[in-house]
Amino acid sequence: MRTKLCCFLSAVLFLCILPLHAGVKVTPVANISLLGGQYWVSESAPDSAGGNIDVFISPVINFSPDTALLPIYTGNYSGTKDVRELVGGGTLTREVQDHSLAFKFVRKLPGDWKIKARAGYKIEYLKETADETW
Repeated sequence: MRTKLCCFLSAVLFLCILPLHAGVKVTPVANISLLGGQYWVSESAPDSAGGNIDVFISPVINFSPDTALLPIYTGNYSGTKDVRELVGGGTLTREVQDHSLAFKFVRKLPGDWKIKARAGYKIEYLKETADETW
């Protein structure tokens, strides 16, 4: 998983520093949120303390005023307990992380028409107990 993330970030960095044609414009867009949280079973001491991290990165690449490519990475980590709706009912999860990588191509046509193509991949990891590995 870390290898995939490193490859993606390397590709984004490569695209940002690549000597592009003078007409190509790269506009980086990013949002990172760091949050904390706790989980109580009863009114006693907290059972679990953790955090949530949300990451959105998309360097918008405009090849011309009518053509753009958007590589989009979204990642999420939740270290607080949560109930997830899985096959067969709800399951209490201790930690969750998911990562997705998508590429969106947009081309404006004459008039009000646009062509939009999108391809992507998403992977999600769940840990139900503290001794599980990703």
